[in-house]
Amino acid sequence: MSGDKEQASSSLDSGKDLNNKQVCAKNGKRKATGDNRESPKKKKRNVDQDKKSVADQKREFQARYVEEHQLGEGGCGAVFSGYRIEDRFPVAIKHIPKNKVYCKVADESGKKLSVEVAIMVKLAGEAEGSVGISAPVSLLEWFDLGKELILVLERPVPAVDLQNYKAENGRTLTEDKAKVILKQLVDAVKELEDKRIFHRDIKGENILIETGSDVPRVRIIDFGL
Repeated sequence: MSGDKEQASSSLDSGKDLNNKQVCAKNGKRKATGDNRESPKKKKRNVDQDKKSVADQKREFQARYVEEHQLGEGGCGAVFSGYRIEDRFPVAIKHIPKNKVYCKVADESGKKLSVEVAIMVKLAGEAEGSVGISAPVSLLEWFDLGKELILVLERPVPAVDLQNYKAENGRTLTEDKAKVILKQLVDAVKELEDKRIFHRDIKGENILIETGSDVPRVRIIDFGL
């Protein structure tokens, strides 16, 4: 994932787009909506909970997820491979130090949120049941651990970024494959624009290609770094 500053990659047209249906106004761990598709048996947890201490949130994170090897690192944080303990659903776990959060927006309560968190929560709220379906990878939940934010994101498997996908295909793509990828990418960008979201850092490293079928499928990552 890119190490550029948050404000250099994604933007939200207006803080007014973030309402209480999309962003929980309470402090502590938040859970994004729209993540019920990947596990039908998953029980809904109450998102309108009271404030939780950093220690409580850390325990919750450790009780729910296993963090494995590092996938990448940039100037604003690091991303690790992992999985959700209850069903071994693959996730990407992003650690963002608070002193690396350069750009924030406010929800209706006035609470300042990282741009990446705000955008991902907005997308989840507008596309319920979108895990595994939407072009942008889905935010499953996030934790505020005081000095850092932890974002738990969907991790498509199997998938590689566009740079590696090209390398695996002899550094060039057939015209048919290139057309499929480009059309999906344009459609995804248009859909984001309709939601008043503009990804300012679309490049090979931020485009994942799912390789589990004959037709490559585009997923977009990194809405904040």
